[in-house]
Amino acid sequence: MEIFKEEIKAKHEAAEALKAKQKEKAKLTGIPVDYNPNFNAQAISDQGDPHSTNIFIASLSNRCTEEDVTHYFGRFGPLVSVKIMYPRTQEEKFKDRNCAFVAYCCRNDAERAMSKLQNNDFKGVDLKLGWGKAVPNIQLQSPLYVPDRLKWLLTPPKQSNLPLNAQPPPDLINSQSEEELHKCTVRVVIPNDAALTRLINRTVEFVIKQGPMFEAMLMDKESNNPMFQFLYDYQCPAHSYYRWRLYSILNGESFTFWRTNRFKLYLDGPWWKPPILPFIQHGMPDSDEDDFDVHEQAESKPGFAPIGANSVTLNTVTPVRDLVGDLMALCIDQVDHAQEITDAILEAVLVDECTLDQRLGRIFLISDILYNGSAAPKASRYRILFDQHLETIFEKLHVVQKEIKTAFVADQFKNRIKTLFQAWTAWSLFTNETLIKLHNIFNGIEEEKNESNGSSDSDVDGKEIDEKRARVSSEEHREQEASSDEDEVDGVPLDGEPLEQPTCETSWGVGSGFVASKWEVVDDDDVKNEAVTSAEIFAETKKMEQEKKRNNDYEDKKEAKPEYLQSDAWRKAIRDIEVKVIEYCEQLKVLDDSVQAEAYRSGLITKLSEKFKDDPSIWEDSPRSSPTAKKSKKDRRDGEKQKRKKRSRSRDRRKRSRSRSRERRRKRR
Repeated sequence: MEIFKEEIKAKHEAAEALKAKQKEKAKLTGIPVDYNPNFNAQAISDQGDPHSTNIFIASLSNRCTEEDVTHYFGRFGPLVSVKIMYPRTQEEKFKDRNCAFVAYCCRNDAERAMSKLQNNDFKGVDLKLGWGKAVPNIQLQSPLYVPDRLKWLLTPPKQSNLPLNAQPPPDLINSQSEEELHKCTVRVVIPNDAALTRLINRTVEFVIKQGPMFEAMLMDKESNNPMFQFLYDYQCPAHSYYRWRLYSILNGESFTFWRTNRFKLYLDGPWWKPPILPFIQHGMPDSDEDDFDVHEQAESKPGFAPIGANSVTLNTVTPVRDLVGDLMALCIDQVDHAQEITDAILEAVLVDECTLDQRLGRIFLISDILYNGSAAPKASRYRILFDQHLETIFEKLHVVQKEIKTAFVADQFKNRIKTLFQAWTAWSLFTNETLIKLHNIFNGIEEEKNESNGSSDSDVDGKEIDEKRARVSSEEHREQEASSDEDEVDGVPLDGEPLEQPTCETSWGVGSGFVASKWEVVDDDDVKNEAVTSAEIFAETKKMEQEKKRNNDYEDKKEAKPEYLQSDAWRKAIRDIEVKVIEYCEQLKVLDDSVQAEAYRSGLITKLSEKFKDDPSIWEDSPRSSPTAKKSKKDRRDGEKQKRKKRSRSRDRRKRSRSRSRERRRKRR
């Protein structure tokens, strides 16, 4: 035992001496030298947690950054975290390599990366990989990095103008011909909106249970509802998902797992490519000829608007925060092509053939670009370009709102535009005058003002005033007056003839030398006709009294309601009827003010009224039906007259009794 201890001690001292020697050599040469050249990173055991997605990189070049590691390992699937363990002590800095941890979203992606990258040369150093400790709640975390190929698989395809938005192959010459449809592929993508995906899955369940008649009734009822656009819009990406999901469930597949191979629904029809399985649970699929290999060729096809080196489609933009935000960021990055981007967005907003969701998504895209225009250099060019077309945009929105036939959908559209104005007010994006003007254009107030201004320029009787003619006539009148003043100084003309007397009679308020106008002459017959006699005054007064009496009688009849309506029994019965109506509405799943509910309520009230009329004992015992109940005005007046008569009779009796008593006293005396 002592010999064995001495041997271990000697080995330890030799190792320490070798370590000190290497340190001295490193100080002299300045070149970091690993003092343990026999270090084997393969010593890390691969028998770790079987569910771990965290890969430990034992040997990594010190020239690598986290961005390099992300792009190198991210080819095999989305990453959750990447962390390089940089050296902390001076001893660790002498090494020419570091270690790192790379966590994938799925175990399958991590295993594929482990098998293909083990012992690979990465920046001059062979990679030594092993399994690290599992990251907790890995499936609940959002990916830090998503490969371009996976982004393409999750993005809806471009618009091809073919049925069901089928995608033609790159080598097809006449890609727009429906005769070549059997060569095209309908690529199905799960919608990004989780609420829309749940709605489609729920609709599929009901259609499978109730049959095609349920689908036809739903399409007819929700024809103006943008949430059910996937039922009748065949070019919508959600419609392709709905058709595929219906076929998949009918063939025995589930909502969580399905076949991903291509298939055909009918003979000579297009190929159908199902969506990929959820990459969080199943990982990113392997590359094949139908996926990312033809991506660059597909970008050059119609339906994509080129923005610099990238391509963006506006046909799939809806009012979803992530979609609008990603497209806004791309527009800000491609500010050098601001004129082309602005023209493309304006053309998409002003086009007639698009859904309300697509139009709202494009409007929100303009709003985000204007708000974030100051975040990047030269991005303020968007503000200059869009300001020239804001009035045209809101005029188009006003026309679109007027063309909406359903009042509920029109109110929703108007409320979304109002929230846009509120956001612009909060951001101080425009002046108050500009916002008021745009708001008036959207509500159609500017058109009404223009019409009213155009009508105020004309005269009262519809004929415009001829100012020139009026000016000439006034000048001629002044010249005649001046000439008459110069000629007739003493009242006698120059030729010596007597002055002619005016043939027209003088009228009230008119001089002898002027002709009375038709507005100053009063006809005697009109005066007689307008004269009012005392008999007519009395007749008019009598007529007013009769009308007043009739109005009083009408009010008495109106207020004279059946007495049982004032009883507590009637009120209690009405409350019971309302409870029955609510239960009836819950069974039918309709509102309490619907046509069915009103018909059911009116029927119950009619039966109750007949019952109360036939059997007064139901409500006569009620305290509300006592003589203290409210009476009509006529009954109250009759009651007051009877009370006055009774009081007068009682006074007469008292007078007679007093007179009799006086007579008796006189007789006794």
